[in-house]
Amino acid sequence: MLVREGGPEGVPPAPSRPLAELTAAGLAALGVALVVWAYLKAARTVRIESYDPIFWAGMVLVYVTVAWRAVSGRYTVLWLGFLGLFAVLPKFWMSLGGPIYFDEIAHFALLRNVISAGQLFQHTPLLPIGTYYPGLESAAAAIHWLTGLSPWASAQTLIALAHCLLPIQIYYIARALPVPHRWAAVAGVVYAVGPSFLYEDTQFAYESLAILFMLTIIRLYVEALAAERFGGRTWSQSLSMALLIAVMCFACAVTHHLTSLTGIGLLLAGALFLKPMSGLVDHRGGWRRLFVRWMPVLMLATFFGLWVVLVAPGTVSYLSPFGSGTARELVALVTGAKHTGAVRAIFSSSTAPSYERAASITADVMIAVALLFAGIRWLRKPSLRSNFLWPLVLAAAYLVSLPLTLIEAGARGSHRTWASTFVGVALLPAALVLLFELDKRKPWLKRTVAPVGAALLAVLLIGNVAASSSIDYRFPGPYRFDSDTLSVTSETLSFAHWVEAHLGPGTHVVADRFTALALTARAGAVTPTQGRRLPIASIWYSSHPPRPTLIAAMEAQGDNYLALDVRDAQHAAKVVPLFFRGEPKLVPVRNITRLAQWPWLRLIYSSQHYRLYRINFRSYFSWYPSHANDH
Repeated sequence: MLVREGGPEGVPPAPSRPLAELTAAGLAALGVALVVWAYLKAARTVRIESYDPIFWAGMVLVYVTVAWRAVSGRYTVLWLGFLGLFAVLPKFWMSLGGPIYFDEIAHFALLRNVISAGQLFQHTPLLPIGTYYPGLESAAAAIHWLTGLSPWASAQTLIALAHCLLPIQIYYIARALPVPHRWAAVAGVVYAVGPSFLYEDTQFAYESLAILFMLTIIRLYVEALAAERFGGRTWSQSLSMALLIAVMCFACAVTHHLTSLTGIGLLLAGALFLKPMSGLVDHRGGWRRLFVRWMPVLMLATFFGLWVVLVAPGTVSYLSPFGSGTARELVALVTGAKHTGAVRAIFSSSTAPSYERAASITADVMIAVALLFAGIRWLRKPSLRSNFLWPLVLAAAYLVSLPLTLIEAGARGSHRTWASTFVGVALLPAALVLLFELDKRKPWLKRTVAPVGAALLAVLLIGNVAASSSIDYRFPGPYRFDSDTLSVTSETLSFAHWVEAHLGPGTHVVADRFTALALTARAGAVTPTQGRRLPIASIWYSSHPPRPTLIAAMEAQGDNYLALDVRDAQHAAKVVPLFFRGEPKLVPVRNITRLAQWPWLRLIYSSQHYRLYRINFRSYFSWYPSHANDH
């Protein structure tokens, strides 16, 4: 559906429509060129000052151009879809050759396993819980089988399609509240400056697809409530809508756990705060209104609950540490008790430029001030309230989550809720305009909205991205030891290609985090992770040879190879650990050199920094009794 809306009153006439669209297309193309140029420069220089301003110039140019045409032009939905697609460009350029982030490497491993096995519920040690949420891999595999695209091209195609629809869904959610066209378009653009929109939600991970399902559910739900406000539907229409919502609820539940939970929260808040409503039961509205209001909440909760109970019971143990750990650390901070988690300072290890840091703090202050003014006005003007309590509650939840990112246990969970709670922030401009009746003010005030809005949009875009994504996740650069993205060099790629060519995909290789990610992404290797039942870190850190229980466990699951990066003894992993939090700072050099002396390890590959050994388990068990106390 393409929405056509006349230009706002009091604003000078825009160029004729064909000329305006052509002008916007040219500006957008220029913005795209600037972003690509910035990435080309980033690959050749280490000075962020030489490419970061170019990157932001291109990004802001495209965002402001899209905002202009989405608000004032004829093709709002198309421009919002283009914005969602454009937002994939930075991450796409970062990962032309394959996945680079931890989560998407794990999901890509699952996808390749699904394609090779021809069935769902495959396993990867990098993300065991991902086995039980196969929605993402099933969709990507279907694209691969239907189109013949490579697995990685299929994965990127799926994410691009899903991402371009997100701002469109926000637009239709706003329209159903109801919000006038131009401010609904603004809501779609503002959602696209959310902290997770540009990088985290464009990676090949289950959240990136589940967000689309969740927003589709919210849109259908809000539109159903809007139909009740304007006369209601028949039972047949309500049941048809409920069936469509049920399909989306099932898709969300089988794709991502946390998005399903936040979706339940958004639906519950909608049932409580969106009109038409009259108490929790709504006796005056009749049975159909009760059905429309509460059935989507119950459906998503039921689908997700049944999926967890029947298919993915490990979800509870996977998610509970985020909540319980955060609660423990908060209580410890308040009471002054000793706690094990680390409290992080803002931008403590960041290399972001000063203007990005300033924009990040300013963006949060702007959102807080906007929420404060909107909340006060909502309380004082009952006649103008409309349905703005719901987005105000979501925006408040977003702000509450920000301090939790400074607590180690709360950081990851808070980041994962932003795609949901930022829906409320996206609707704040509409709330301010309608609650304060700014669209009815004097013409001079209206004329200031466009330049002020463009400046605020730029601050939100730069600040939110700087707060959520580190520089090494956003740009290529020189080698860095403790980075998932920058630890991959040409030597690493050569090593991975050798493993794939000589040992084949599916080879089990024990390695540290960064070597494991490279071998999984580029060679299709299976790389076990450190755990209580498989303490592989002892090979690196213990002064004694590995115990028979560990070697027996490795033999049982086919871990026949041991990969080593000699730089593990030269550099400390300060940002991300090699194996586990709280590990020793450095691997002892003697623990690296001793591997060449153990007769049960046979060196089959060697380069400047990498070694690959084949494990002879029979030789180990005959050797160990006489060397158990070796140092």
